[in-house]
Amino acid sequence: MRYVKVVITEDGGSRFVDIDVEQTEAPFAENVPPLLVSQPLPVRGLVFVTMPEDLRDTEPHVAPRRQFVIALDGEFEIETTDGDRRIFPPGGVALVEDTAGRGHVTRTSKGRASFVAVPMADT
Repeated sequence: MRYVKVVITEDGGSRFVDIDVEQTEAPFAENVPPLLVSQPLPVRGLVFVTMPEDLRDTEPHVAPRRQFVIALDGEFEIETTDGDRRIFPPGGVALVEDTAGRGHVTRTSKGRASFVAVPMADT
C-alpha cells in the first residue's frame, strides 16, 4: 500500500514524497482470515469535508495541521510549489505536512469532491 505525503522543502516550498506502508499478515477481526495490516497511527479525530464544484482553485495555503486526507467521492488535485500536481480519486490518500512555508494549492478536478480529514495526534 502507498500514500502521498506533502512536505515542506528547505526553501519553504512544498513537494510530494511517495510513502510505502509496511504491512504484515496478522489477525484483524474475529472470524476473518489474517489480513495485511500496518502499525496503528496516533490520530485525534475525523472530519468530513465537501469541496463545492465551483472550487476550481484556492490560493496557496499551508495545511491547517498534519492530517491525512482520504478522498471519498469526486476528485481533487493538490499542486505543490515545485509545480508538481497529483489527482486524488476516491480512495486516494495524502498526508499533508506543509504546515508552514508557502504551502500548496488545492482544487477540484471534476466538480464537487468530498474527503475525510484525519488530524494526526501530536507526538
